[in-house]
Amino acid sequence: MPGPLSALQISMNDQTRALLQKWLRRPKTPSGLVRRARALLLLEQGSRYAATAKQVGLTERKLRKWARRFRDQGVAGLREQPRPGRAPVFPPQVALYVVKLACERPDQLGRSLSLWNCSELARQLKADDMVPSISSETIRVSCSPTNSNHGALICGSPRKYLAINSLPNRYSN
Repeated sequence: MPGPLSALQISMNDQTRALLQKWLRRPKTPSGLVRRARALLLLEQGSRYAATAKQVGLTERKLRKWARRFRDQGVAGLREQPRPGRAPVFPPQVALYVVKLACERPDQLGRSLSLWNCSELARQLKADDMVPSISSETIRVSCSPTNSNHGALICGSPRKYLAINSLPNRYSN
């Protein structure tokens, strides 16, 4: 026997329904958004929250949260909210300077190296007064493909050398 009807009933106009159905068909729609759209379409058709949550792979609590946001904000409420995160420790100019250094040969700057490594990049940043202090680990993490928007800098090889071979040809000498 199904449970009682919820006080939170979902209703939508034809335009909103068409948009949610379009999201379901579009391959580039984020999976979370597809899941929420499918759930709301089922709820609008009269499905119970518990059954709908189970069918789309959400908890009933999360489904109710998304249903409330849809009721209050409409389709915009189905999108993820920006999440707080740690503020950047160094300004973007430092990251750009690391890229600039990495694209130059160390021996042209008076270093006796053929390749930059993360420790030497950190030393050079301090010597050039770009930062008061920075660790080689910070350089390595900030240059990893998961933190780099372009994925061009990789400081993660076992010897912590900076690989710049994936940079476009206009940057290499």
